[in-house]
Amino acid sequence: MMHRLTAHQLAIEICRKEKLEYFSVLMLAKMLLERYCYAYGQPSDMSPEEIKKNKQEIRRKYINIITKKGRFKNADYGVFIWEVVKAPWFREKSEMILDEIEKLLDGDISEGDYDYEKDKDHEGKRLRIILKERFLRGKNNIKSEEKIGTIIGVCRATVFRKEPDAIVLFGALMWSYAMRRELEDIDAGVISSEVEEDEPADISVSAMEPVTE
Repeated sequence: MMHRLTAHQLAIEICRKEKLEYFSVLMLAKMLLERYCYAYGQPSDMSPEEIKKNKQEIRRKYINIITKKGRFKNADYGVFIWEVVKAPWFREKSEMILDEIEKLLDGDISEGDYDYEKDKDHEGKRLRIILKERFLRGKNNIKSEEKIGTIIGVCRATVFRKEPDAIVLFGALMWSYAMRRELEDIDAGVISSEVEEDEPADISVSAMEPVTE
Protein backbone atom coordinates (compact mmCIF):
# COMPACT_ATOMS: atom_id res chain seq x y z
CA MET A 1 0.00 0.00 0.00
CA MET A 2 1.43 3.38 -1.02
CA HIS A 3 2.28 5.66 1.89
CA ARG A 4 0.47 8.99 1.77
CA LEU A 5 1.60 12.22 3.37
CA THR A 6 -0.23 13.39 6.47
CA ALA A 7 -2.08 16.70 6.27
CA HIS A 8 0.72 18.43 8.18
CA GLN A 9 3.43 16.95 5.97
CA LEU A 10 1.49 17.98 2.86
CA ALA A 11 0.93 21.53 4.16
CA ILE A 12 4.65 21.90 4.95
CA GLU A 13 5.63 20.47 1.55
CA ILE A 14 3.31 22.76 -0.44
CA CYS A 15 4.53 25.80 1.51
CA ARG A 16 8.15 24.77 0.87
CA LYS A 17 7.50 24.25 -2.84
CA GLU A 18 5.68 27.58 -3.20
CA LYS A 19 8.19 29.42 -0.96
CA LEU A 20 5.50 30.37 1.56
CA GLU A 21 5.74 30.68 5.36
CA TYR A 22 3.43 28.20 7.11
CA PHE A 23 2.31 30.56 9.88
CA SER A 24 1.86 33.53 7.55
CA VAL A 25 -0.39 31.43 5.31
CA LEU A 26 -2.26 30.24 8.41
CA MET A 27 -2.98 33.79 9.58
CA LEU A 28 -3.92 35.18 6.16
CA ALA A 29 -6.08 32.21 5.18
CA LYS A 30 -7.81 32.21 8.58
CA MET A 31 -8.67 35.89 8.13
CA LEU A 32 -10.11 35.05 4.71
CA LEU A 33 -12.20 32.16 6.02
CA GLU A 34 -13.46 34.07 9.06
CA ARG A 35 -14.53 36.99 6.88
CA TYR A 36 -16.24 34.64 4.43
CA CYS A 37 -18.15 33.08 7.32
CA TYR A 38 -19.35 36.53 8.35
CA ALA A 39 -20.26 37.63 4.79
CA TYR A 40 -21.83 34.30 3.76
CA GLY A 41 -24.87 34.74 1.51
CA GLN A 42 -24.01 38.34 0.57
CA PRO A 43 -22.22 38.02 -2.80
CA SER A 44 -21.88 41.04 -5.05
CA ASP A 45 -24.03 41.12 -8.19
CA MET A 46 -21.82 41.03 -11.31
CA SER A 47 -22.18 40.30 -15.01
CA PRO A 48 -20.03 37.52 -16.56
CA GLU A 49 -17.60 40.10 -17.93
CA GLU A 50 -17.40 41.84 -14.57
CA ILE A 51 -16.75 38.50 -12.87
CA LYS A 52 -13.89 37.73 -15.27
CA LYS A 53 -12.30 41.13 -14.66
CA ASN A 54 -12.87 40.86 -10.91
CA LYS A 55 -11.12 37.47 -10.78
CA GLN A 56 -8.08 38.88 -12.59
CA GLU A 57 -7.86 41.98 -10.38
CA ILE A 58 -8.25 40.08 -7.11
CA ARG A 59 -5.81 37.40 -8.21
CA ARG A 60 -3.15 40.01 -9.00
CA LYS A 61 -3.70 41.76 -5.65
CA TYR A 62 -3.47 38.42 -3.83
CA ILE A 63 -0.21 37.54 -5.57
CA ASN A 64 1.24 40.97 -4.83
CA ILE A 65 0.33 40.66 -1.15
CA ILE A 66 1.80 37.18 -0.71
CA THR A 67 4.97 38.02 -2.64
CA LYS A 68 5.26 41.33 -0.74
CA LYS A 69 4.91 43.45 -3.87
CA GLY A 70 2.65 46.45 -4.41
CA ARG A 71 1.33 49.26 -2.24
CA PHE A 72 -0.24 47.15 0.49
CA LYS A 73 -0.17 48.04 4.17
CA ASN A 74 -1.54 46.02 7.08
CA ALA A 75 -4.74 48.09 7.14
CA ASP A 76 -5.46 47.10 3.52
CA TYR A 77 -5.83 43.39 4.29
CA GLY A 78 -9.32 43.67 5.70
CA VAL A 79 -10.55 45.68 2.71
CA PHE A 80 -8.96 43.24 0.27
CA ILE A 81 -10.41 40.20 2.01
CA TRP A 82 -13.92 41.70 1.91
CA GLU A 83 -13.47 42.04 -1.86
CA VAL A 84 -12.60 38.36 -2.09
CA VAL A 85 -15.29 36.88 0.13
CA LYS A 86 -18.10 38.93 -1.41
CA ALA A 87 -17.09 37.95 -4.93
CA PRO A 88 -19.82 35.73 -6.48
CA TRP A 89 -17.23 33.17 -7.63
CA PHE A 90 -15.57 32.55 -4.24
CA ARG A 91 -17.91 29.77 -3.11
CA GLU A 92 -17.26 27.77 -6.28
CA LYS A 93 -13.48 28.20 -5.91
CA SER A 94 -13.68 27.17 -2.26
CA GLU A 95 -15.38 23.90 -3.25
CA MET A 96 -12.68 23.37 -5.87
CA ILE A 97 -9.97 23.76 -3.21
CA LEU A 98 -11.79 21.36 -0.86
CA ASP A 99 -11.93 18.82 -3.69
CA GLU A 100 -8.18 19.25 -4.20
CA ILE A 101 -7.46 18.69 -0.50
CA GLU A 102 -9.42 15.42 -0.62
CA LYS A 103 -7.72 14.26 -3.81
CA LEU A 104 -4.22 15.00 -2.51
CA LEU A 105 -4.75 13.32 0.87
CA ASP A 106 -7.21 10.53 0.02
CA GLY A 107 -6.58 9.94 -3.68
CA ASP A 108 -10.19 10.68 -4.63
CA ILE A 109 -13.28 12.67 -3.70
CA SER A 110 -15.70 10.63 -1.60
CA GLU A 111 -19.45 11.05 -1.67
CA GLY A 112 -22.08 11.05 1.04
CA ASP A 113 -21.94 11.82 4.73
CA TYR A 114 -18.96 10.86 6.86
CA ASP A 115 -19.02 7.20 7.87
CA TYR A 116 -16.46 6.47 10.55
CA GLU A 117 -15.85 2.85 9.55
CA LYS A 118 -15.67 3.60 5.84
CA ASP A 119 -13.91 6.98 6.07
CA LYS A 120 -11.63 6.57 9.10
CA ASP A 121 -8.54 6.63 6.84
CA HIS A 122 -9.82 9.58 4.76
CA GLU A 123 -8.00 12.52 6.31
CA GLY A 124 -8.91 14.77 3.39
CA LYS A 125 -12.61 14.21 3.97
CA ARG A 126 -12.17 15.02 7.66
CA LEU A 127 -10.40 18.29 6.84
CA ARG A 128 -13.11 19.17 4.34
CA ILE A 129 -15.74 18.75 7.06
CA ILE A 130 -13.70 20.82 9.52
CA LEU A 131 -13.35 23.70 7.04
CA LYS A 132 -16.99 23.58 5.94
CA GLU A 133 -18.45 23.36 9.43
CA ARG A 134 -16.11 25.94 10.97
CA PHE A 135 -16.08 28.56 8.19
CA LEU A 136 -17.94 27.82 4.96
CA ARG A 137 -21.60 27.54 6.01
CA GLY A 138 -22.07 31.03 7.40
CA LYS A 139 -21.87 32.52 10.90
CA ASN A 140 -25.28 31.15 11.94
CA ASN A 141 -24.24 27.57 11.17
CA ILE A 142 -20.80 27.37 12.79
CA LYS A 143 -20.23 24.12 14.65
CA SER A 144 -17.94 23.79 17.66
CA GLU A 145 -14.87 21.54 17.64
CA GLU A 146 -16.80 19.17 19.93
CA LYS A 147 -19.72 18.84 17.49
CA ILE A 148 -17.40 18.39 14.53
CA GLY A 149 -15.53 15.74 16.50
CA THR A 150 -18.81 13.87 16.98
CA ILE A 151 -19.42 13.96 13.21
CA ILE A 152 -16.00 12.56 12.30
CA GLY A 153 -15.53 10.31 15.34
CA VAL A 154 -12.63 12.08 17.05
CA CYS A 155 -12.21 14.14 20.21
CA ARG A 156 -12.41 17.92 20.38
CA ALA A 157 -8.64 18.20 20.86
CA THR A 158 -8.01 16.30 17.62
CA VAL A 159 -10.25 18.68 15.68
CA PHE A 160 -8.46 21.64 17.27
CA ARG A 161 -5.08 20.12 16.32
CA LYS A 162 -6.07 19.40 12.71
CA GLU A 163 -7.69 22.77 11.99
CA PRO A 164 -4.44 24.74 11.38
CA ASP A 165 -3.26 22.27 8.72
CA ALA A 166 -6.68 22.38 7.06
CA ILE A 167 -6.49 26.19 6.94
CA VAL A 168 -2.92 26.22 5.60
CA LEU A 169 -3.79 23.68 2.91
CA PHE A 170 -6.75 25.82 1.88
CA GLY A 171 -4.61 28.97 1.70
CA ALA A 172 -1.59 27.38 0.03
CA LEU A 173 -3.67 25.59 -2.61
CA MET A 174 -5.61 28.80 -3.29
CA TRP A 175 -2.25 30.51 -3.83
CA SER A 176 -1.01 27.71 -6.09
CA TYR A 177 -4.18 27.93 -8.20
CA ALA A 178 -3.96 31.74 -8.39
CA MET A 179 -0.35 31.56 -9.62
CA ARG A 180 -1.19 28.93 -12.22
CA ARG A 181 -4.12 30.93 -13.60
CA GLU A 182 -2.01 34.12 -13.59
CA LEU A 183 0.73 32.48 -15.66
CA GLU A 184 -1.82 30.97 -18.04
CA ASP A 185 -3.39 34.41 -18.65
CA ILE A 186 0.05 36.00 -19.11
CA ASP A 187 1.07 33.32 -21.62
CA ALA A 188 -2.22 33.78 -23.49
CA GLY A 189 -1.70 37.56 -23.63
CA VAL A 190 -4.87 38.20 -21.64
CA ILE A 191 -3.02 40.27 -19.01
CA SER A 192 0.40 41.90 -18.77
CA SER A 193 3.20 40.43 -16.71
CA GLU A 194 3.89 43.73 -14.97
CA VAL A 195 3.36 43.95 -11.22
CA GLU A 196 3.69 46.94 -8.97
CA GLU A 197 6.73 47.06 -6.73
CA ASP A 198 6.86 49.55 -3.91
CA GLU A 199 7.12 49.19 -0.16
CA PRO A 200 6.79 45.49 0.76
CA ALA A 201 3.74 44.29 2.60
CA ASP A 202 4.31 42.66 5.97
CA ILE A 203 2.59 39.29 6.23
CA SER A 204 4.59 38.08 9.21
CA VAL A 205 2.66 36.67 12.14
CA SER A 206 3.36 39.73 14.28
CA ALA A 207 1.81 42.01 11.65
CA MET A 208 -1.49 40.17 11.49
CA GLU A 209 -4.29 41.21 13.80
CA PRO A 210 -7.14 38.86 14.74
CA VAL A 211 -10.47 39.55 13.05
CA THR A 212 -12.89 41.40 15.27
CA GLU A 213 -16.32 42.76 14.43
